[in-house]
Amino acid sequence: MKICVLGGFGVIGRAIVEQLLTQTDVAVVAADRHIQPVADVFGDHAARVQAVEVDVDRPASLAAALADCRLTVSCIGPFYRHGVAVARAILENGCHGVDLCNDAVASSGILALDAVARARGLSYITGMGCSPGLSNLFALRAAAGMDRRTSVHIYMVALLDGQSGRAQMDHLMSLANEDVPVFRNRMLTRVKPFSEPEYENFPHPIGRQRVSQTGHPEVFTLPDYLDVEEVWVKGALLPAWVERILWMTSTTGVSRDEVPRMKIANGLHKLYHLGFSTRHRKNMALRVKVTGWKKGTPLSVSISTVDSLARLTALPVTVAAVALMDGEIQTPGVFPPEGCIREDHALLHLARLGLVFHQEERYLL
Repeated sequence: MKICVLGGFGVIGRAIVEQLLTQTDVAVVAADRHIQPVADVFGDHAARVQAVEVDVDRPASLAAALADCRLTVSCIGPFYRHGVAVARAILENGCHGVDLCNDAVASSGILALDAVARARGLSYITGMGCSPGLSNLFALRAAAGMDRRTSVHIYMVALLDGQSGRAQMDHLMSLANEDVPVFRNRMLTRVKPFSEPEYENFPHPIGRQRVSQTGHPEVFTLPDYLDVEEVWVKGALLPAWVERILWMTSTTGVSRDEVPRMKIANGLHKLYHLGFSTRHRKNMALRVKVTGWKKGTPLSVSISTVDSLARLTALPVTVAAVALMDGEIQTPGVFPPEGCIREDHALLHLARLGLVFHQEERYLL
């Protein structure tokens, strides 16, 4: 089987290609707008990598990159701009797919392609990075064994560094300019970005951080699989001045339209790379807390991890890709992670790959 990784030369895409090369014996097509010599990037595994230049805005270019591939991993962001169109192209070109979609609106659009996937006998998993993705698996694990679940609260912190990409900045600008979806009292509603702040403890070296409402897709999908009253996602960006700039540009309306938003995102990206060349080994933390009842007693179960953003994103999507390749997922359709991934198998696989996570249980007496 040949796998195509769209965005295969970006920070996250490169990490995914490297994981696929070390975990499987498949050939990989690394497709990107800007390609590099594979020997310089992938070293000893370069013979199994084919570099293909692709422009996802041109259907013919995208179709050429997907030719002869049975499975495609999409890292092409920002997903609010490219997610639905790329997912549709993957399916229409006869590929199974996995993506990293972390945009709530785009996630709904991708899930709406379910009939397209089923008609072609294809399986597509959307949102299989850190959040969503690993967060969904943590929620399933934390909820296991409870007689009744009441809430899922997801907390994450990202320490941006010299490896942060332009699409990531664009995504953050978009989040800052949209009301945030939350699932509360068993119904979807919206709140303002950066609202409802609180402090949460994360593993070392991230520590205690202030987090606030962030618009990620878990609020749309987890209630369908876990009978809960509330789901929300709160996050923070470090250093704090990045979040302050996002807040100021959104509240003043400067970044409300896409063109100025893209210019500001490009400026932030350049500024960041001028001032920060460091690549932090542990620059991402995730904590998922599920509350509910067990044997008549209220209970809180939380699972947390800290690692590099690249690993926390690349490892879950690679596990999903391997599950598709091995035939563990055979039902056609478009699914969120909790709709088709066995969290016990996936978390065991992640642990074998060196991902460390901690589970804590506390009875709320």
